[in-house]
Amino acid sequence: MFDDFNSIILFNTRICDLVTVAQCEAFFAPSLSTNNNLSTTIDLLVSYFHRYIEIMNHNEYEKNSNKVRRKFHLFIIEIILSALVIKLITIVTLMILNLIKLCLLITDIFS
Repeated sequence: MFDDFNSIILFNTRICDLVTVAQCEAFFAPSLSTNNNLSTTIDLLVSYFHRYIEIMNHNEYEKNSNKVRRKFHLFIIEIILSALVIKLITIVTLMILNLIKLCLLITDIFS
């Protein structure tokens, strides 16, 4: 399954990148160099991959649901901020128009 020790290290690094630090130590794949019995090593690897898939499915689900939730919250915040910006622009525009009308009225009165 693994060709050498470096591939085991790389695989473990990938797993540790995906799981939390507390889970990382528990999920190191068994070393092929310490086991002389090949069937025992294969059984250990199979059980290891079963644990890996169970935890990865749960963790990936959590990460994906958190990403979706975060994107939804950002979308709602964007809508609220856009509405506020549109209201502010409208208020400023109306104030400028009223100011121009007021200036014209004042100049008409005093001229």
